[in-house]
Amino acid sequence: MAKAQSATSAPVHAPTSGTIIAIGEFTAPHPSGLLMATITLEADGADQWIEREPLPDPFALDPAEVARRVGAAGIVGMGGANFPSAVKLDKARQAKVHTLVINGAECEPYMSCDDRLMRERAAEIADGVAIMLHAVQAAKAVIAIEDNKPEALAAMRDACQADARMEVRSLPSRYPAGSAKQLIQWLTGLETPAGGRGTDTGLLV
Repeated sequence: MAKAQSATSAPVHAPTSGTIIAIGEFTAPHPSGLLMATITLEADGADQWIEREPLPDPFALDPAEVARRVGAAGIVGMGGANFPSAVKLDKARQAKVHTLVINGAECEPYMSCDDRLMRERAAEIADGVAIMLHAVQAAKAVIAIEDNKPEALAAMRDACQADARMEVRSLPSRYPAGSAKQLIQWLTGLETPAGGRGTDTGLLV
């Protein structure tokens, strides 16, 4: 639907098939009520995908190419800033991080999407972690999950047990466990430098 405009933006893909019927300003679904650039898609009900070309072996790709494909897919963080995941992968690889931290902590009340995903798609998550380890060239991954999610902990431990590089860790369920800097400190005892990033400690969250 839209191409990335800079290195820190991401392309936007249609959530379903249909026809673009308008491009223009629209009131944002936000308390501010500000206008924002909007693409209006009229769904056709078919939910038809474009032809996909799955990779037979993503580990045969150069790590930078993995990040490029992640960027082309429009994958972004879900924390609110929509930061492009490809940029994080590239920066982490360049910083030579040694540990990938998978943030399975949901410290906000009533949040349960990660919990359900880990319970129901643990094997796919483990596959994704392996690909990310390759993309950033990290030695190991720590999957951090709060102790109030026993089903998710069990599912992820079962899914990751065949890969010695992956460790599933249980965290106390307390606020703000989901914050990257606090998560790093609770897992490792390391403090992220003031004004710095997690990669400064050798970890990517």
